[in-house]
Amino acid sequence: MAGAAGGGGSGGATTCTPGDKQALGTCQKCGTSRRTCQANGTWGDPVCEEQKECNPGDKTTSGCSDPCAEKTCGASCTFGACGKKTGATCLYEGGSNWQCCGAKKWQYCSSACDWHPCQTCSSASSCYTKCT
Repeated sequence: MAGAAGGGGSGGATTCTPGDKQALGTCQKCGTSRRTCQANGTWGDPVCEEQKECNPGDKTTSGCSDPCAEKTCGASCTFGACGKKTGATCLYEGGSNWQCCGAKKWQYCSSACDWHPCQTCSSASSCYTKCT
């Protein structure tokens, strides 16, 4: 590649063939940092190209219908499926998420993403037969 011998920095005395591109490594969102040879034969400033969706470790609630859910960006720079937010002990699921917590006892997930204290099942409720 033309100009590769003087590859450090942008601009300067290093000459190159106008239009040539030089890859400099990775940049944000799994992109590739490249610089392009300008019409005057010098390297331009690096630009991050071919970026993907996110940086590994980024989090978003976009696309998650549950207030206790989020997506995390993986090593491939794309968001995974919605899962429990950091610190959440349960998914709210519109107030319908509940679990047994003892014989004839149940608890439900609050919109604050934590389990409410155990309560006794009423004999008419579905938890009465499920929580044995």
